Amino acid sequence: MLFSKKYRFIFFHTPKVAGSSITKALRKYSNYPNERIYNYMIDYLGEIPAIGLYPLHISPIDLYKKLKNKNTFDTFLKIAFVRNPWDWHVSQFNYHKQNRNAFFFKTFQKFSFREYIDWATDPENIKKARSSQFDFLSNNQGELMVDFIGRYENLQEDFNKICDKLQIDEKIPIVNTSKRNKNYREYYDDYTKNKIEDTFKKDLEKFNYNF
Repeated sequence: MLFSKKYRFIFFHTPKVAGSSITKALRKYSNYPNERIYNYMIDYLGEIPAIGLYPLHISPIDLYKKLKNKNTFDTFLKIAFVRNPWDWHVSQFNYHKQNRNAFFFKTFQKFSFREYIDWATDPENIKKARSSQFDFLSNNQGELMVDFIGRYENLQEDFNKICDKLQIDEKIPIVNTSKRNKNYREYYDDYTKNKIEDTFKKDLEKFNYNF
């Protein structure tokens, strides 16, 4: 997540949706371009977020509950990006399997992709991985809490729209990617495809994605 008082925006970093790249592009416009999120959480909230709040991936509802001045949330441009859920899970699987510092590295080492899908569609693991994008970006009433939702599939084009709104000029660098040698569709069989479709229906319907 990034805050900017001057440019009046909040960027919410949806996991595995090019958030590191977007953060790198916008960091110079934030209040603390060279510091981690704890610094501006302390500045805005007067406290360090509780463990388990995923400081990098704080959701809009988590932030709103903690902000003392709700006007900050209501008047800033709130930005997020989403991604096709089938592609999202291929990226999640590869990234955490390939990177020793990734949170689920040890867990995913023993998994085939099919076993990963069984793990990823368990309700408790959905909460751990914050893998329901609609839930991440909405409140308990099912209302989206962001003003602009870009799509990973139109990354630079939608990022350009943000730049126009903020009156800045930036390009997105490519960072923190996982390696793969085939299209995401090739990872799936009928069982795994249907498991994602059944589990993440809200993401598919609300953000208009299909396989």
